Amino acid sequence: MLVEFNPRTYRLGIANGIFGFTGSRLADPTALIPLLIHRLSGAAWVVGVVLGLKGIVEALAQVAVARGLDARDRKKPAFIAGSTIQTLSYITCAAVLWFADSIPNAIVLIVLLVALLAYRAGLAISGLTLQDIVTKSVPTTRRGSLHMWRKLGALVLVFFVVTPFVQWMIGDDGPFDFPRNFGVLFAASVVATAIAWLLFAQVKEPPSRAAKQQLTWNEHLRRGVTFFRSDSSYRRVVRIRLLVGVAAGVRPFLIVFATDVWNLADEVAAIFIAVQICAEFAGALIAGFISDRQGNRRAILLMIWAMTLCCAAAVIAAAGTWDVPLMLLAWETNLQVVILGGAFVGSGLFLASMQIGYANYLMDIAPEHQRPSYIGFSTAFTLPLAIAPMLYGWGADLFGYQPAFVTALVLSLVALYLFLQLPEPRDDLEITALEQPRHPTGN
Repeated sequence: MLVEFNPRTYRLGIANGIFGFTGSRLADPTALIPLLIHRLSGAAWVVGVVLGLKGIVEALAQVAVARGLDARDRKKPAFIAGSTIQTLSYITCAAVLWFADSIPNAIVLIVLLVALLAYRAGLAISGLTLQDIVTKSVPTTRRGSLHMWRKLGALVLVFFVVTPFVQWMIGDDGPFDFPRNFGVLFAASVVATAIAWLLFAQVKEPPSRAAKQQLTWNEHLRRGVTFFRSDSSYRRVVRIRLLVGVAAGVRPFLIVFATDVWNLADEVAAIFIAVQICAEFAGALIAGFISDRQGNRRAILLMIWAMTLCCAAAVIAAAGTWDVPLMLLAWETNLQVVILGGAFVGSGLFLASMQIGYANYLMDIAPEHQRPSYIGFSTAFTLPLAIAPMLYGWGADLFGYQPAFVTALVLSLVALYLFLQLPEPRDDLEITALEQPRHPTGN
């Protein structure tokens, strides 16, 4: 946990995060992509299937690539490969949406599905390798601030540039009709994410203490089961992530609910995204401070409370129409937007604290020579997360959105109970070791 601090990797990691997060919000996976799929298909269950398959592909990709990464002392080539896959996938999305008028709708949906799944596989590979490189170069007492500055820098750009751009692009006064407007958003996302991975490709990666040889597939899969059985901290944090993640699977349906049940215009997505961004900004500051100063266990607690707030606000919103005019400062709105906005506050806090708390906790407890597999199998063990959006979408079509929101709230409360058994890895370290100055390496 207390590796030597490399300022170069720290700075490039922040720059990568700023452009990467900015790019992801131009084609937001929890707001804009579900809205796009719903507009093209007209069914919530299709949204659930697409989101579910993305989760399955991510888990399988991480487990598969971790087998080889454990035996490699350098992970950067795999990072570049994964990032290239992401770029090509979103170029495909942009192209098919731009020419959608001359392509059958079913073909558009199929190509989008394949491209989105390929993007998720690339993201799984690049994300896994980025975490490993950062862990070798940044001590645990600085990783919270690294993720904090990644988030904060991106959120400033997203709030002042991306959100107005998205609102203009998908609004009634936008320059392009549907779905070309979404194609432009994917193209803009490609530019930002390409800058992100080109920047991080400049890191000087230190060698890993790699495994002596690559395991067979049988040995690799058996080792994943051994991780879960033998490491109680690993087992507990994975269970918490599973419960909170299943609850979080309801988030993409918040905007679908607002446009489907309340008949709000598509541009309301930009308003809710702005609310979520503000909450992420505050959440990144809080979670980053907690992670560096108090440990990642408490950052996980913030993650659980954030999801509880998100689900509780969604339950209240779905309990009535709430179509009551309201003046909020100088902004004319109505009560339903404010109540559902509370769900996006929780969603923003969740997004900020999940990466800082959960990902850093895994890096704290993972053995160096098995770190890719430790993180990769954590995704595989949470594979039921991929089923959650499918079930939420199917249930929304049959029973409405309220049962899905209630289920998510109950799961987040169960996760809060399990949190009480989760230890803090830093408790095994001496205070002086945590506080001693880090001697920079590299430039």
